[in-house]
Amino acid sequence: MPFTLEQRAEWRRRNRARRVEIDGRLVAAYLPEERHGGAWADHGCQCEPCSAANKAHSAASAKRRRARWYARRALVNGVLVSPDVRQHGTTRAYKHFGCRCASCGEAERVGKIETGRVRRAEIRARRVMRDAHWFSPDTPRHGTWTSYSYYGCRCVPCREHHNTHQRQRKTS
Repeated sequence: MPFTLEQRAEWRRRNRARRVEIDGRLVAAYLPEERHGGAWADHGCQCEPCSAANKAHSAASAKRRRARWYARRALVNGVLVSPDVRQHGTTRAYKHFGCRCASCGEAERVGKIETGRVRRAEIRARRVMRDAHWFSPDTPRHGTWTSYSYYGCRCVPCREHHNTHQRQRKTS
């Protein structure tokens, strides 16, 4: 006879109480070695094999859930709209549910712009002054358009590349 929900909850509670701490992780030490790697849900074991299995299971579940959400989208006025979205006009609705209505698309566009501004501001805040010019230690390669415009580096190679680029633009 199968367990009732109450019996199952009690069984889980008792098993979780029997875990021991090993290297800062709660481990179901009472389980035989071959059971580890799939015991996370019932026993709450946090050993390496169980944690890896839990992460893989969570990723697969999220992928299946997103596939269901995307499959339920409907074409409304030539745009895919998700019926699962509780609140339109959010980046979550755009990314997770795949809603492409005007308000969700606008929220995603604004979110990307704001994220870029914040990231650029953080990068530029880490610049230092060298020889009376800003120098960016974050730049992967100096003397490129990206290092000058995105990272705001004004070292000699970056300035020379920028000036050369500007001269070429003016002559063409």
